[in-house]
Amino acid sequence: MSSAENVRSTYPRLLAINRQAFAHANYEVAYHALAAALHSARDDGNHERVRDVQTIATHQRDWIDEHRPDHRVSSISARSRGQHSIFWMLERQAAAAGQMTFKPALAR
Repeated sequence: MSSAENVRSTYPRLLAINRQAFAHANYEVAYHALAAALHSARDDGNHERVRDVQTIATHQRDWIDEHRPDHRVSSISARSRGQHSIFWMLERQAAAAGQMTFKPALAR
């Protein structure tokens, strides 16, 4: 498998880990898998996947805020520490990445 194929195949595997971890309330693991998926999408130069990460981060943040507001990664918990939710920060990172013009890392 070429490096480019490996980067492209990593993204769906990371999203699968994200979904599984989130379903089992392992929110930090879900976050890190989604953050890694963002890096994979950027390395591939895939703006659509970057936008998908942004959307997923927003949905997962909102779900946690609604259903698990007491959890340490919720927006309420983060604000009580003077911070933002890690999912909010990831959503912002993805939004910024989506506005950038970038070449796939493998093409550099």
